[in-house]
Amino acid sequence: MIHAPDLEILVSFVRVADVANFTKAARLLNRSQSTVSLHISRVEELYRCRVFQRSTKAVVLTPEGEILLSYARRMIQLHQAAATQLHGRTLSGALRVGIMEDFAVRQLPHILRQFAVSHPNVELELLTAVSADLMSALDDGRLDVVLARRAQRQRRGDVIWREPLSWVVARDHHPAALDGPLPLVLFAHGCFYRPLVIEALDARHIPWTIACTSTSLSGVCAAVGAGFGITVLADSTITPELKRAPPSLSLPRLPATEIAVFCGRQAPRDLAAPLVEIIRGAFSTVRDGKTSRRARA
Repeated sequence: MIHAPDLEILVSFVRVADVANFTKAARLLNRSQSTVSLHISRVEELYRCRVFQRSTKAVVLTPEGEILLSYARRMIQLHQAAATQLHGRTLSGALRVGIMEDFAVRQLPHILRQFAVSHPNVELELLTAVSADLMSALDDGRLDVVLARRAQRQRRGDVIWREPLSWVVARDHHPAALDGPLPLVLFAHGCFYRPLVIEALDARHIPWTIACTSTSLSGVCAAVGAGFGITVLADSTITPELKRAPPSLSLPRLPATEIAVFCGRQAPRDLAAPLVEIIRGAFSTVRDGKTSRRARA
């Protein structure tokens, strides 16, 4: 008979799986790397299987580890839900939250509903904007918690999701090759994508011109859909009116984008921590769903 697990070792297991790195996981958990390694060893002893394949370059889940990850998340979430039901209603106060525009449309209602049920006495003040503006507000002390895309080479924040970036054109775009400077539709100055796009094109000596700028995702999508030019979007934000640019355009490959949770220095930790866990759970549900679909394919 397998004994019930200590939730602490499952928390370490989930965090290592999320960041694919023992050192980063230890830092996020405020523990030593040796302690986290010991927790993983205990997980493997308890379930009598290897959960990670380790190499000098990466830490990757084994097939057994992928199965356990889904159950581990649920066990942790059930524990947190029980604690919230018993104690969460005593929390009160105000929490200022910033959420990037594209995520607000898709996942925000679910997060708000779950937080409101668990913490009915906490008042949320919401700001929806592009990531650069949210980070500026966080640094100025105008926000407590921010969910935003992380800039290239930035190390702040707790990364909870990664997804590819793609060159995107209108659905009815048909040119098979570039004819003159590449017309770009970009977010206004301050957007994390903007320098990345320009650097990538310049590195390949591809001429470009800015055809349109917008301060919002909806504005960028509308301009691209109307045929103003090409843009770069995270895969999850490509609307039905748009499509990935054809390979015949020979555009440079782009790195993945990272979505992270950031907490302000003066954020009320007792209010921020439950919201951060709900946000992390919303992303883990999507990630585990994609893993399950790949396994069935």
